[in-house]
Amino acid sequence: MKRLSNWHIFIVFLTLIIGSQIIKDELISELFTAGIFIFIISYFLLTAEELRENANKKTNWFYIFNCIFMLSIYSLSLAGIKIDEGIIVLPILGYFGFSYIYVTDELAILLRNSEGKQTGNFKQKKEFLLFFLWPVGIWFLQPRIRKVLQ
Repeated sequence: MKRLSNWHIFIVFLTLIIGSQIIKDELISELFTAGIFIFIISYFLLTAEELRENANKKTNWFYIFNCIFMLSIYSLSLAGIKIDEGIIVLPILGYFGFSYIYVTDELAILLRNSEGKQTGNFKQKKEFLLFFLWPVGIWFLQPRIRKVLQ
């Protein structure tokens, strides 16, 4: 991910979005939609690992678990398994939301640590918001990530 420019990432993301909207075949359209989510989670995992190596931090298995959890819940819903019925839906969606917030906050902390900045008392709120709003934030974050990793 350190070699990719922000516009490379955005073009892949935009291609997947446009492909999922203009393709009439339902299966291929769903595959493009799945590609969007897989691409984002893969970006989060690979970027976190590179930033972790740069900051000399150990692997955070809870971070990896949360990424895999989000990917598996999305995969189950894509496979046609109904998770939106019954009492179980609230805990699953609640933890899904927590997982996304945790993953984006961990990325913000790793970026600030790699840059040598402090992270206590939620000083990473700007980076957190940019990772949280990923398609927009990538324009501001990827140049910083590339600079840190070179």
